[in-house]
Amino acid sequence: MNKKLGVLCHISSLPSEYGIGDFDKCCYDFIDFLSDNNISIWQILPLSNTNEGNCPYGAISSLTFDEQYISPDYLVSLGLIETENLSKLKKLKKTKKVRFDIVKPEKMRLLEMAYNNAKKPLLDKVYTFAGEHPEFFDYGYYRALQCVFQVKDWHLVPQELWEKNSKEYKAFVKENEKEIYKHIFYQYLLHTEWQGVREYARLHNVQILGDMPIYPDKISLDVLFNLDKFKLDKDYLPRVTGGVPPDDFSDVMQNWGTCIYDWDKLKEDNYSWIIKKISTLQSYYDIVRIDHFAGFVEHYEIDNTDFSKNVWVKGGGEDLFNVIASKCDIERLVIEDLGIVKPEHKKIRSKYSLCGMAILQFAFKRPNHEYLPNNIKKNTLYYLGTHDNNTYLGYLRKLKREQKNKVFEYLSLPKMSNKDLVITSVKKMLDSKCKAVILQMQDYLLQNEKYKMNTPGKAEGSWEYRVPIDYKDTFKENLDKFLN
Repeated sequence: MNKKLGVLCHISSLPSEYGIGDFDKCCYDFIDFLSDNNISIWQILPLSNTNEGNCPYGAISSLTFDEQYISPDYLVSLGLIETENLSKLKKLKKTKKVRFDIVKPEKMRLLEMAYNNAKKPLLDKVYTFAGEHPEFFDYGYYRALQCVFQVKDWHLVPQELWEKNSKEYKAFVKENEKEIYKHIFYQYLLHTEWQGVREYARLHNVQILGDMPIYPDKISLDVLFNLDKFKLDKDYLPRVTGGVPPDDFSDVMQNWGTCIYDWDKLKEDNYSWIIKKISTLQSYYDIVRIDHFAGFVEHYEIDNTDFSKNVWVKGGGEDLFNVIASKCDIERLVIEDLGIVKPEHKKIRSKYSLCGMAILQFAFKRPNHEYLPNNIKKNTLYYLGTHDNNTYLGYLRKLKREQKNKVFEYLSLPKMSNKDLVITSVKKMLDSKCKAVILQMQDYLLQNEKYKMNTPGKAEGSWEYRVPIDYKDTFKENLDKFLN
């Protein structure tokens, strides 16, 4: 069988000594394990700075790394902190879920200690790095604004400081240089560590599939430094917000509360901000998944004063993807073409032979659904479910009898146990024409609904999943069942 296999497992979920996966030993061990078992694609969620709900899709900066992924051992190896400084995080080794409330502040404490102990040779590299990567300087400036004014929302700082060419901006940079470069220092360490992980994966024939969220948070630096590229009111807050009407993921409208692109403005400079995001993320990952592809073609605008005024609005569409094709490596893109798909979506996917996605959990809504194994197209990544879905076992456990019977009927299977049905479903997927089958880590481990990564629209309890320390034997045992 020549079918590629992949695993969807966010770095935060990996087993580690410190309560959360990071850019060090746990990544290298995981890559070794994947390589040894011929798993050639490792899909992760966005690595950018998460919001207060720990959501990777609510980033305050789309091109930087969340400090929670720094490896304490890496800081020790650089002589920036001592091993005894790690005692608080080591107590989290066996926690069942990620304790973000402890991990995040403790990682920041260690990073600040490291910065205070850094010597000139290392700091000189950071200054060079800042000059080569302006997105990280922007991040340092943004964090310094938050620190100096003791706010999280840049709307609450003087407007003169939003403009890079203003004398106030330049004065602030001069007066707060240390605070700015402290955060660039953090990003330098994270960037360096991550590039090491990516290179190790490449040498072990494991491709890393990363993620590009479509919309930024209203208090993100993405919006701060691109005010003209979003639909904002006179106070620079969203006039309309992003979301979708009821679809396969949710029976009710989703309102993400995010800013919406002003596509006319983006077009004026040939979509430079979108190109910048894709190009930067392609330097981080082997493959970039474009989240909510539909929104780049035609997006759903939510009027928060009157939902009856919600409307579909044309996005960049084919014109945007013509520019992407000319300036980025379009063959290294995957589009999340799930949910509501319209003719222009299919036209763009066909024109550029874009690799799309299909989810088996959505295939049982009607006979001969396009996501059933017999109907899957060649250039498709095939999933039992993504991070937004229940685990497949959890999904099957919650089905009513008549719904379960449709699963058996549509897959042409006799009745069997839920766990056997997971295994047989994967076999069916592997027999399809898809490019690769990618399963959530939870599905490799046959875990139930208690272990799902997140529930769309629900912050509490989401994103906390941790892979069991002793996962390898179970993974290999189930993988063997899938393949034989």
